[in-house]
Amino acid sequence: MPWQWFAPHPEPAALSRLATLSCSGCGLSGSLNASSGLVLPELRTLALADNQLTGSISQLVAPQLQTVKLGGNRLEDQLGGWMAALWPRLESLYLHDNFLQGTLPGGGMLALALALALVLVLALNALLAGALGGG
Repeated sequence: MPWQWFAPHPEPAALSRLATLSCSGCGLSGSLNASSGLVLPELRTLALADNQLTGSISQLVAPQLQTVKLGGNRLEDQLGGWMAALWPRLESLYLHDNFLQGTLPGGGMLALALALALVLVLALNALLAGALGGG
């Protein structure tokens, strides 16, 4: 039986100094829904790829976050401008092989990615719409 992700959620104070959370390929399951607006002020690396995590990441407030590796899960979320607002220092974003949907921001996200050498991997998200570039 896979380990359940944060059930129940740990105390927020216990997470306030967390800088790296790396459990890729550990057989984790459960929901990442941060509907209460989970705040991780020192988190720089979130690596939970290749598990069986579900839910949404759009409410995770992590102003120091630089690397997100969540590919190979079952996340369902709407992509959009929330990433720049909640993760302003983001450098690498791996969200491939999930169930993401929404529209890729035209021009802005691509221009930002190129200017900052941002790694952006969104492959195998069949419901993703929009065009890269222009606009």
